[in-house]
Amino acid sequence: MFQISPTVTAGTITTGGTSQVADAAKSRSYVFIQNTSDTAMYLNFGAVATAGHILLAANGGSWTNHETSCPVNSINILCATTGKTYAMIAK
Repeated sequence: MFQISPTVTAGTITTGGTSQVADAAKSRSYVFIQNTSDTAMYLNFGAVATAGHILLAANGGSWTNHETSCPVNSINILCATTGKTYAMIAK
């Protein structure tokens, strides 16, 4: 059986207030993203993230794909403060 090993990423916001690409567009079957910081973050797929997109609440807010679909475009994340962290698992 063919298996794809997950990629675990510990990411850091490099420029507060500016959307950044957390993961480039590629084929995936699973994504889990968790905000490990004390500041809210926002998530979007395929384009710049803004405060109007998916909220990842401070201190553990998370998002995972539905079992029947997974985004394959870029994963973009926004946080107001530089240096805040998130964790991501993708496969």
